[in-house]
Amino acid sequence: MQIRTHYPKKIEDELDIMEQESAPTDNRSRKVEVPRFMKEVLAHLTFEARKSNEINQSSGVSVRVTINNYESLISNAEKRALRCKENEIVPRISDLHALMASTNGKIEMEYVGEDKKEDELVEKLLNRSLIKVFDQYFSLNSLQKVVEYFNSGWGVEVSDQMASQDYLEGIKEIPGLKEAIKTLGIGESPTLMASATEFVLEGLHLHQKLNKEMEGGRVTYGK
Repeated sequence: MQIRTHYPKKIEDELDIMEQESAPTDNRSRKVEVPRFMKEVLAHLTFEARKSNEINQSSGVSVRVTINNYESLISNAEKRALRCKENEIVPRISDLHALMASTNGKIEMEYVGEDKKEDELVEKLLNRSLIKVFDQYFSLNSLQKVVEYFNSGWGVEVSDQMASQDYLEGIKEIPGLKEAIKTLGIGESPTLMASATEFVLEGLHLHQKLNKEMEGGRVTYGK
């Protein structure tokens, strides 16, 4: 007997399965709060993988990829919470590097011609998913004040090791950023606002409105 199944056709269904089947978070020493936009990035990453011609679709990309990525993202955020002595575990864009290990090995690449690295493919798919989610919340015109701030010569540094409190000064200084964060419908805790800040900045970078430099685990956004 052969039983045929199918992958979720809607992002909402992918998210429901992800949250239902992932490891419980209520047994951790700190409260886990994953912003909606971060969950959507994970779901869209899997959807992008399912339609990529660089991935063997015969092998498929199961919901297990989304679940594993969700757990990896939370684990990386938990390390920061413990190190920085924060009360909440809130994943950020800078935690997404943890997805390389949890995604690689669970997708089978199509090697056509020259060899390609799995990390490069995952990063490309991740960027596509980030842009899709970002565009659901923002138009570039609505963030013009933020872009103008960076055009005047300022820069901002972020890291998955930085305490959330370190982001608050930048949120106050950058015109339009606080309003953008409110658009995401999150709370006003420093951990959530830090996550939202990175999401806005990365979205602007992927739309080629901000430059991005990486060095020693730190990321600098500027112009």
